[in-house]
Amino acid sequence: MVYVPIGLNLHALPAVDVKLVITSKDSPYSIKPDLMGMPPEKIELRNSEINRVPDIRFILQSSGSTGNPKFICLTEEGILSVIRSHNRVFEIGRGHETVVLSILPWSHCFGLVLDLLLSTFYADCIIRDPENGKNIDSILYFIEKKEITHLSGVPLTFEKVLHLPRGKELLYSLHSGIIGGAPISKLLSENLVNTNFFVGYGQTEASPGIC
Repeated sequence: MVYVPIGLNLHALPAVDVKLVITSKDSPYSIKPDLMGMPPEKIELRNSEINRVPDIRFILQSSGSTGNPKFICLTEEGILSVIRSHNRVFEIGRGHETVVLSILPWSHCFGLVLDLLLSTFYADCIIRDPENGKNIDSILYFIEKKEITHLSGVPLTFEKVLHLPRGKELLYSLHSGIIGGAPISKLLSENLVNTNFFVGYGQTEASPGIC
């Protein structure tokens, strides 16, 4: 079964044998997810018309490092391999309840595999920021009030947190997380050198943190 989160031309449905499309547009075999990313109702999946490609699980649009979006396929083997190579993120603080604050878009490779799926396998609780990480004050609120233990995001988000009065203190209270999607700055390297955050930079489909 192949799920297509964003960007696929609906005329391409038969070509890639899509079962379900997640989109904000009205179309056959599509759902509009609610604020939690869940389908509002049951729908009928599209029947296969061509030979199946059983190892492919997701088709995503990604620009990688080029800024030129392209479609990529994620296989089940590749997804599970990345999850296994990053599960050490949750080894820090083991023995305590693991609460993840999710701010990354789940339609993106980083957010889908290393935020949603990794947390689904290993975290006790996932709290989704309704403002999708765009409001830094909201991030600090959740970290403090909901006793967040793990947070992943892009370097710019962490830099904005550090500039707030209690930002560094709250980041140090976290057990771990992954910072990826872009090179880290001198500010981040100097302030987070003694934390348990994992840092990686490269094509997002190759997964941040693998370094």
